[in-house]
Amino acid sequence: MNTETITAVRSVWTAALEMSRQVDMGTSERIMSVSIVEADYDTKPFLALRMKLITAIQNCYEEEALKKLEGGNVKEESDSIELTIAEATYLDVLIAVTAFTHALTLKQDLWRAISSMYTKHRKEKEAL
Repeated sequence: MNTETITAVRSVWTAALEMSRQVDMGTSERIMSVSIVEADYDTKPFLALRMKLITAIQNCYEEEALKKLEGGNVKEESDSIELTIAEATYLDVLIAVTAFTHALTLKQDLWRAISSMYTKHRKEKEAL
């Protein structure tokens, strides 16, 4: 599967996670009304994207906590997520450029990733 890496700070991933819940309430409500098993995070696109966001956020929190324990300079950490073209497009449509601090930067990264994946697809298609 064709993916691209997007890197953002914890607060950006947290905002994206929160916005995905708000925009897709129908799916969120359906998810909460049924049982979910761990394998669903591998097979259901909405859950797979949420798991990627949750994992990135958790990784940042853990890194920040470790730096606090070590007595170092604690700043908001960043993490990278491998997104498919569908996931990147969903986040692009979901997030307004003025939605939160660094939203425009995230959208520019999403646009780069979407363009790159599409260009790769077109080149592969033309090579056949």
